[in-house]
Amino acid sequence: MHLPFSNTDTGTLSISYLIVTQNQVPATEFEAGTALTLSWQSTGTYFRLYAANNPLPVYEGEDTSTTLSSGVTVDTTFTLEASSGGDKLYSSVTITISNPALTPGSVTVAKDDTVNNNLNAEGDATFNQLKVTGTLVFPNQNDPSLEITGDLFTNCQMSVTGTTTVQGAATIDSLTVNGSLQVNGNFNNSNGVQVPQLNASGLTAGTTSTQTLEAGKSLTALAGSVSLFTSSQTLYQGKESFTKSFKAKTDGYFLVYLQADDTAFSTLEIQIDSYTINATGGSTYLDKKNAATIFLPVAKGKSLTYTVVYKGFYTIPTEFTIKWFPIGQAADKKETYEITDMPGDRVEEILAEAEALLTARNAARQKAASSFIQHIEQTCNKTIDAPAKQLLIEKLLTMK
Repeated sequence: MHLPFSNTDTGTLSISYLIVTQNQVPATEFEAGTALTLSWQSTGTYFRLYAANNPLPVYEGEDTSTTLSSGVTVDTTFTLEASSGGDKLYSSVTITISNPALTPGSVTVAKDDTVNNNLNAEGDATFNQLKVTGTLVFPNQNDPSLEITGDLFTNCQMSVTGTTTVQGAATIDSLTVNGSLQVNGNFNNSNGVQVPQLNASGLTAGTTSTQTLEAGKSLTALAGSVSLFTSSQTLYQGKESFTKSFKAKTDGYFLVYLQADDTAFSTLEIQIDSYTINATGGSTYLDKKNAATIFLPVAKGKSLTYTVVYKGFYTIPTEFTIKWFPIGQAADKKETYEITDMPGDRVEEILAEAEALLTARNAARQKAASSFIQHIEQTCNKTIDAPAKQLLIEKLLTMK
């Protein structure tokens, strides 16, 4: 083992010392993963620092110190190359790690009492194949994650509170996951699995309970049922006019019902993407009752804008109803949609259009009534006086 510093001199190029420190204290033994500072004194003008057999320097430049913040996990020899002009000079120092990270090619346990049925790895441990019939303990509570690139076999219950990534095949009798489970291979479970969210390219399970299921390839259900309409949400029931924006947080159906009523005019306009959907209820200004219903499918994440206009003629207008039918188990929760108030400009535009329609309709009916009275006069060859003619026209206008 080299000393923590060495004195090398070749002509005018020299390295006075090369030293390793931690918190400004020189030493040759450190704990794995701690930050180390290497410093040196030399007449060189440019330096390269190499670690172990790595052909790439961990530092190069004109400074005479560097800090390795990521730390070192195994015994390592550092070699300093000092250069000036065409001359080069080298000096080295070796440090030892008190708790090195080990990567065994294989681990064989001949007797159970050798490890008391438990295998505890406080550092990094890599296994080609791991079979656990007892207890697998992860002492680091701040990072309880498990990453497996090979096969995992366990005949006991396995509980994971963090994130678990399985690249290969996993056969587990019982698995409880409080975090997320990512499976890139095949996942076979015979005793049931409960996962808040499951992303799977291939899934075979006798009983699976998950809040969110995303199947990258295909999902085949041999038995069971899919929950559709479990309940509905009443978004509005009343007599107001307004414009609102609706966003679906799950697939579902947007329903609007406009009642038949000759005492009020009602209309609905829905804007979704580049489409406009209209419906008219109550009285259509054409002297006949009309009821209208729109049952519109809306995909998850889709937004639409709807404008409802109500105007009473003689009495208080009847109510209209807007409902939302989400698909799935969360149908009774308001988290399945979001509503935002919008400016009421479109309400005023629709009212103006309705007034113009009413004015034009009344003018047309007035003209038709006058023409009808004129035909009566021509048929009877008799002129009706103005007051009587006006009374007849008003009577005709009130007829349906």
